[in-house]
Amino acid sequence: TAIFEKPNDYSDCQLLISAKGHLDTIIPLPQKSVEITLKADSSFINKDDRFAYGQRTFTHFSDTYIPKSVKNITELPDSIQDILKKYLDVRLGAFSQRLKFAGGEIVDIKRLFIVDPGTKSYKWKPQTYNLWFSIQDTSKGISLYEAQIVLDSNGRVVEDIALPNTSMHPQKAEFIHVQTAIQIAKNALEFQNDQFCITIGYDKKIDCITYEFESHKHLDNNRLETVRLIINANNGKILDRIKSHGSWSGKRMNTPAKHAP
Repeated sequence: TAIFEKPNDYSDCQLLISAKGHLDTIIPLPQKSVEITLKADSSFINKDDRFAYGQRTFTHFSDTYIPKSVKNITELPDSIQDILKKYLDVRLGAFSQRLKFAGGEIVDIKRLFIVDPGTKSYKWKPQTYNLWFSIQDTSKGISLYEAQIVLDSNGRVVEDIALPNTSMHPQKAEFIHVQTAIQIAKNALEFQNDQFCITIGYDKKIDCITYEFESHKHLDNNRLETVRLIINANNGKILDRIKSHGSWSGKRMNTPAKHAP
């Protein structure tokens, strides 16, 4: 029996039981009790409908190579830490102080090419450091947004962090409340009910954080209409409306997306 104490209303606990290796035959346990070690899963989030989220996506090469997982920024080489801090301070200004290191991956490129030669022919070039930083502002309904930055082996920025240049434009560090964005979405014709999901994203073209709404509508003949509404998180302006169609079975149809006026 395990008793958990939640640190706050938005936390949760997971019990993960894993076995290393396997046995050809099942061997009965000689004892009547088994000791299980519980470890906190720092990546688990018990989502609350009152808040918006934007989470990381991991790089998957193949089953033959798994990048090294990084949970603490001190696991990075000192030189990379210094380069990263200076770069974020210059790009984000004071907003960089609101960031929290959320984790990352270190790819051994030489090893990757040995164990998985097919990665040499990828249309994109694998890089050494894939890192994420998170921001939270529950006063604005933002529970978690994780922004990625990609560096090469020397610490040069290959893919900029998915956050606006708040050093040059500090106003882009201020967000409207998620509930305000919800009301804007409801006022749009596509969102007359509460049946939609919200995620947080980043629009590289106009360099801003976005609230992204998605709603599904069932049509005749097992057709499904998906509507996405993208709102500027700084000023509430609707940036795009995107309609697409598919089948209710989940199989995508070759119908081009329609951008509503």
